Amino acid sequence: MSSQTGHVPVHETSHTYRPVALEEDEQIKSGKGSGQGRPLWTPFFLRRSTMVAFLLAFIAILCSLAGLFVYTTRRDSSLGIQTAGKMYYYLWTYGPTAVLTVLASCWTQVEYRVIQLMPWVLMFRGPTAASESIFLDYLSSWNVESLFKSIKRKHYLVSLGVGGSLLLNAAIVFSTGLFELRPVSISQQASLTATHMFDGTSWNPLSNDGRAFAGCVGLLKANLTPPIGIHDNYIYQPFQNAKLDPVNNYTVQKHHGYEAKVNIFKPTLECSNATVRIDPLHGKVNPNDPQNSTAVYTSEDGCSVDIVGVPKALILSKRIGINVFIAGCQGQSVGFFDENNAHMNWSVDWRLWAEIAPTMGNGTNEYAEPDGWEKKEIRVTMCKPGYDFHRGPVKIERGAGEGNIISSINLNDITMESPITDVSGGKLVYAASRSLAIADGFTGLTHATGYQNIYASNLDPEQLWDSSDLFTEAIHNSFSCLMGQVAKNSLLVEGPQNIQGIERTTEARLFVRELSFYAMTALIALLSSIVIFLLSHYVPVTVCSRDTSSIGGLATIFARSPDFMADLHWIHLQSETQMAKSILGQNRYTSGISEDGSFRISSYKEGAFCDENIATFVEKTEITWWRPLSATWVVRLPLVVMSIAVIVGLESVFHISESSHGIALVEDKSPYLHYLWVYLPAVIMFAVRCLFQSVEFGARIIQPYSRLRKGSAPPETTIWENQLRKIAAYGVYDAFRKGQWALATATIALLLGAITPIFVSGLYTTADSEPTFTCRLAQETKWNLETPSNGYQSYWFSRNLTTDLIPGMILGMNLSYPQWTYKDLAFPQFAISDPEKSAVNGYVQARLPALRGRLECQERKDSNCTYDSIFHSWKCDPDFNTNGTGYVRSVSCPGKREYYFDGSGAVSRHGHPTHRMLFSKCSAGSGYNTSESLHVVDCNAKIEEVDVDVRLETPNLSFDADFEPRVVEGSTRLIPNTSILSFVAFGDMRRFLINAQPSSGSDTVSDSGDAVTWTAINGINGVPGEELLSPTTLISRVNEIFGIITAQALNSGGREPFDLSQNQSSIIWPTMSTAPTYKAVLHDKRKYLVQNKVSTRILEALLGSMLLCALISLFFIKTKKVIPKNPCSIGAVASLLYGSGMLSPGAIPKGSEYCTDDELRQRGVFEEKKFTMGWWRAKEQLPGDSGPHPTTEEAQGNSDLVRTSSYAANHSEESAYLNVEGARGRSKIFAIDIDSGEQRKLLQ
Repeated sequence: MSSQTGHVPVHETSHTYRPVALEEDEQIKSGKGSGQGRPLWTPFFLRRSTMVAFLLAFIAILCSLAGLFVYTTRRDSSLGIQTAGKMYYYLWTYGPTAVLTVLASCWTQVEYRVIQLMPWVLMFRGPTAASESIFLDYLSSWNVESLFKSIKRKHYLVSLGVGGSLLLNAAIVFSTGLFELRPVSISQQASLTATHMFDGTSWNPLSNDGRAFAGCVGLLKANLTPPIGIHDNYIYQPFQNAKLDPVNNYTVQKHHGYEAKVNIFKPTLECSNATVRIDPLHGKVNPNDPQNSTAVYTSEDGCSVDIVGVPKALILSKRIGINVFIAGCQGQSVGFFDENNAHMNWSVDWRLWAEIAPTMGNGTNEYAEPDGWEKKEIRVTMCKPGYDFHRGPVKIERGAGEGNIISSINLNDITMESPITDVSGGKLVYAASRSLAIADGFTGLTHATGYQNIYASNLDPEQLWDSSDLFTEAIHNSFSCLMGQVAKNSLLVEGPQNIQGIERTTEARLFVRELSFYAMTALIALLSSIVIFLLSHYVPVTVCSRDTSSIGGLATIFARSPDFMADLHWIHLQSETQMAKSILGQNRYTSGISEDGSFRISSYKEGAFCDENIATFVEKTEITWWRPLSATWVVRLPLVVMSIAVIVGLESVFHISESSHGIALVEDKSPYLHYLWVYLPAVIMFAVRCLFQSVEFGARIIQPYSRLRKGSAPPETTIWENQLRKIAAYGVYDAFRKGQWALATATIALLLGAITPIFVSGLYTTADSEPTFTCRLAQETKWNLETPSNGYQSYWFSRNLTTDLIPGMILGMNLSYPQWTYKDLAFPQFAISDPEKSAVNGYVQARLPALRGRLECQERKDSNCTYDSIFHSWKCDPDFNTNGTGYVRSVSCPGKREYYFDGSGAVSRHGHPTHRMLFSKCSAGSGYNTSESLHVVDCNAKIEEVDVDVRLETPNLSFDADFEPRVVEGSTRLIPNTSILSFVAFGDMRRFLINAQPSSGSDTVSDSGDAVTWTAINGINGVPGEELLSPTTLISRVNEIFGIITAQALNSGGREPFDLSQNQSSIIWPTMSTAPTYKAVLHDKRKYLVQNKVSTRILEALLGSMLLCALISLFFIKTKKVIPKNPCSIGAVASLLYGSGMLSPGAIPKGSEYCTDDELRQRGVFEEKKFTMGWWRAKEQLPGDSGPHPTTEEAQGNSDLVRTSSYAANHSEESAYLNVEGARGRSKIFAIDIDSGEQRKLLQ
């Protein structure tokens, strides 16, 4: 074989490393390489316009990152990004990763093209060593390996392309943790509605009810939660969101708060000690006539009042007597006439006077003789009533799980308003004192002691006597609260007003995580720099006449490169390593446009290589088979094991996240713990994706050769095929279209792997644990449903001021339920068994037992009731007189009543109901027996135990306001052996309720109406009176009232400690002697790292699908004995085409190297031909012997003809063939060739 030393390259160029773009511009300007007027080819992804688009995209991402970071950190990171609904949350969470994933998929084409074209770039610059040109292969290496190799070899174009790909993948990893959810308080302008307004024009202070006193007892003594409108001693206009419908129970949604400027009312009592002196009424003191002496009380501001006769405080029934009265500053008194008429002189400066003194009787409970009272010490406090009326900002809010409405008033930003019309301090204090008077009788208090006046104090009267300041404080607190409650009940009237305010919500909003932001900003900035460097030094990369990524594309250039193909003589079967040691490895190669306009590869011979050496190489050549790395167990085993391990790991961690303590506690921990869980999954998914990418790469590389190996393959699936130049999404479609199932499934696996980082971005978040710990709730009390151990009355007959009125406060004033009660349910008291867990700030969920009172009622159709005019009583059963209604007044129908209710006491006579109630509508006019629609209902009371699912806030174990206790269906158990002492009688229900019917002067409770009737109609969830005339509605409403009363009676008097020895009561529940415990789950409300269910399931599905697709691809793709060498280098492909008829001028016309695939098809190149890669039988006598040379047509069909270097020397259009010494012993060759029917026979 001849060789050419000192061969001149196709085009003159410097050997220095110069930018591709500059060299191309120089060639165009100089006219070199113009050839036949065809421009050189530029890959789409290495064009200037494409790179500019990448640069703009990266700049846009940088601007977006900066904008998002600034946006989320504004106002000290207090706002964040709103995610209204899960859809927007996932859009923000997955969006950045999705955008970068799309860019990464596009950049893979940039990476592929720079790797593919790097040998062409080097050859285009001048003679290049074979290792840097025809044997240069970056394609089959891992990109990290390619990066280091390219840097070492100073192939910076490859370094930039591969580096950009790695930077994008790193950005994808950090983008998975770009956003984090944080709870923040959001404030925004909102339309609000003030549901009430202050108006005193229609207020009559002479008409009062007992709600003011009951409300103060609930707030000050029972510590019940006040409704909206009360803050300490301030009364403000209730307001709510304008979008909410007004309801009886004004409340605030959880995680919500409102602020608005509204009117604020504050009662004032300016109290001070008064002096006491005794003056004779007629000039001298007569000790025998106490009425002849006068006690004169004088305040510090000069007001005085004369008390003729014995001061009332001295003659009350306890050891210390307390009396409060109202009198004018100049001694005016409120007479009986004034109390009953509207002629009260409100222009008088009315004052509140309170006196305290040891009584004359010394606690004998009898009035003592008044003789000598003048010598007794009396202490007096005077209070001047008034009020402040302001307008200012009020805030109301409620946290999750909290029942209390937290209100606050900014007192530094309030302005004084004009007083309310027709409202004075005198009116307020008078109405307050009347509320106490009306409360007398149904509260257990009596005016015989006067202690109702100091209900707000927890001190004994003796302690108050010892300290005038404490007494003054007790009077002030008691009556200022009453005045405030009067204002709330009487001056706040319904009248919705639209106001503007601020709505505050606690939302989980997205914030940019700083580590991700800075990392992504740096990476995208580097990517932008890479693009700018490519634009200024390399792009466009124009070094080939056409796309050389397919076998056919390379063949068009090889057909114009005879000297290069001649160098493959006798060595085309060798491996790449052997070929590198042959003549191919000794030469240098250039590419470019020749003088005749063809684009070719030319060899630059460095020295001679004799035929003897060639023969030696031939003798030593043994065919070896190449397989892609994915076909080996080095990839297959880790692929399967790692995929399954990740799926199992995801599911295992998800179960840990769902079932116990979350994954890890992140509250008050280092953020790096969270970062580990955020970024580590993305890194793992990247590693998994690399394994699947290896499978997909192997499938793409081997696919056309595998098809050629089968034989008779069309050109579109073989020689024109190159899946590497296709974006994965299109590659799937194209593979399915061509029936390339192994390639399609491998590409699907890669495509699914590419989107896994998107869902990894939402895999881990921080949230309250679900759940945290298991624990036990120990029952500390049991029920005594008959008589407590310390007395003989029923458990509900307590006569306790604080507890008796609680049902009325709940039903009439919308105050909160006391602890361990909810509606008609009363719970035993519980405690968490583990002391450590009992102190945790969170909540427990459990199923606990509770008691409730129920009535099974039925209307008495044959009531046959008669009215007893003597006793003013209805009798409905002649032989059961106790079922007649008791109090005469309570069943009468005076003019003030519209409806009346009455009921019997609880009875235990066999065969009779335990309760009976009578309800009727009063006829027009007055009279005791004038009634309409009389209904008699018989009821049997019972107490049931039910199981209830509850959520209790810890550590105080109060009910979570956002989780209503739910009775477990079918869990009802009847408490046995109950007696009449176990049930509140209908006749006693009124003392648990508030008499809110207005009364004035000497009106009594009975005159103003019945408390049960008022509660049924006007209380919370009230029912109009007309509807109560329906027995079904009446029974339902009375059952509701009875249930709440029973629950509160059980709560206040029905419990006793479990360790208390058995007493005489026969109804103890439960009957066991050992306190039971109940399983509960404790949530500590701390922030734990949790795994998102949606992302988990999607990732598991993706990984499972990827593994399935990869296994299908590996199963169907043929890799054994397909191809003898790695086809990723120019020299390897050329060796497979050596001797092929594909390279003959008849098969590839001149100028084809400038045509695209479509243009070649239009010209008919390789059309309607079939191609096969394999062993071809060699002829016994090679062409070029003494026989004639074959024609072009003959040469086209003979692939075993050996082209010599003389072909390259004369550049003839016709092929020249020689008989080369040593070739006679060859019987077959391995090549890609055109099927030629019977002329060629493929060896099996």
